[in-house]
Amino acid sequence: MQNPSIHFPLLSGLSLVVLGLAIIFGASVGLYDVSVDVRADADTLLVGLHPTFLCWMDTRDLFRGMCYGNVMICDESLPAGPQERHKEVIVAHEAQHLKQWRALGPLVWLAQYFLPLEPEYVYWDDPEATVSTMWDPPSSLPPVWTFVTITAER
Repeated sequence: MQNPSIHFPLLSGLSLVVLGLAIIFGASVGLYDVSVDVRADADTLLVGLHPTFLCWMDTRDLFRGMCYGNVMICDESLPAGPQERHKEVIVAHEAQHLKQWRALGPLVWLAQYFLPLEPEYVYWDDPEATVSTMWDPPSSLPPVWTFVTITAER
């Protein structure tokens, strides 16, 4: 085995900038998920690490949720009570966009004209129903973008 190489794409760096800005502007940040992709053939071992972060902050009604790369920013100012379920819908919606980012990388901006990246309708009482109308990348599709990739060759 040769020394492993580490690939940290520009999009990952930009995601860290977005995360840093969210922290500077007072977001409460947590690790939402970590995905590990392992692919191997006779000569190469590829390990992709993809953490995703959930940031809650007062967006002052500019938006309810948004994502960039592997960072979700959601509005914490939704009132408690019946609208508490709205937070679940927003997080599920943005988490689906993160899956789309991994599958398409920056091509996600172009894909919005060809694929149903947004839901047909937002079901505020049912996160799964909202996400079910959004494009779901097939599991057979390898990710275009991974936060960091470690490659080891024979």
